Amino acid sequence: MSPATSRAMLNSPKVSHSWTIIGPRLGLKVVDKTLLEAKQTGVPQNIWSDLFPNLALNNGEKVTWSALSTNNEEKAIVVEVTKNGRPRINNLPINSNLKIGDSIALYFGDGLIKIFEWQ
Repeated sequence: MSPATSRAMLNSPKVSHSWTIIGPRLGLKVVDKTLLEAKQTGVPQNIWSDLFPNLALNNGEKVTWSALSTNNEEKAIVVEVTKNGRPRINNLPINSNLKIGDSIALYFGDGLIKIFEWQ
């Protein structure tokens, strides 16, 4: 286990806004209106490194990653830090039967996010 993984496990669970970090690279997200309608979500700066330990972006930078939906359908997504410094994930493949207040789990690999249903 790497030192970064060990630190993340010691600090779990960590709650920030609508996110809960439950393990290394593993977060729970409470579904909100922006996620349902715009298929995007902000990532609080204080948990960015827990979810993206190997990704450093400057303000205004973005990268294209892949996301696997709950049905294992792959879609191109955009991970970015906006010009004002706000981390965000765009174009997420969110299941249409989710509603505000539901939770999903997301695993953040290198270049890939896997989305899971969470009960």
